[in-house]
Amino acid sequence: MPADLRAAAEAHANRNGRVYLKHLPAFAREVLWRRFEDALLPLDSAGKLGVVFFQFAPWVAPRDEAVEQIESIRRRLPQYTIAVEFRNRGWFADRQAEATLGLLRRQRLVHVAMEEPQGFASRVLTVVDVTGPVAYVRFHGRNRAMWNARTETTGGRFDYWYERADLDEWVPRIQWRDSQSPETCVLFNLSNTNNDDQGPRNARVLAVALADAGSGERIARRDAVLALAQQPPLVWPLPYPVYDL
Repeated sequence: MPADLRAAAEAHANRNGRVYLKHLPAFAREVLWRRFEDALLPLDSAGKLGVVFFQFAPWVAPRDEAVEQIESIRRRLPQYTIAVEFRNRGWFADRQAEATLGLLRRQRLVHVAMEEPQGFASRVLTVVDVTGPVAYVRFHGRNRAMWNARTETTGGRFDYWYERADLDEWVPRIQWRDSQSPETCVLFNLSNTNNDDQGPRNARVLAVALADAGSGERIARRDAVLALAQQPPLVWPLPYPVYDL
């Protein structure tokens, strides 16, 4: 929190010390939005800004207040490509799924499809659909043992080395989404600090799977391998087979 707004924020913190945007005074919300927009502008002007990602936490259910918040993002950031990830399963439960996808389409927002462990009541359904100018998939891993564990950080929850068989399941889904959109973005969660190169290495396995399936340069090299080039040098030996592009 910026120093000049800290006092206003602390005055509206809950009993756990957390501060939510909706609880701040109107002037503080406006200042934060303007500074966020100012931070995005240099990247956008340089042609280096891809997608602006918003994640809505598990406690954000499909209510009118949340819908208004989503609509306000488009009003505040009209020139950007906005992606939305819902962590509350209610957004895609039964008939609500159609309403959620309709909301995203009307607001020209990108739906983020998620890969995560199966078999949990809190799991968000994987909806493979394209609602905006980018097809977006985010891989969180399949670490069932840690998914709902209470830990100091979230890193352990995403500690997962994908097997080729895991990712082969996603190849036709990604291919279909790619056919529906001029651009495809596939992201592996990088929150696991115990294995800094885990995300890029998982991305490489998927890149090979896509290439083997005939997806060619467009997906396999451009989207997945770009993540590898921006990461620190790999640490050897690796705990699984290496797939060389």
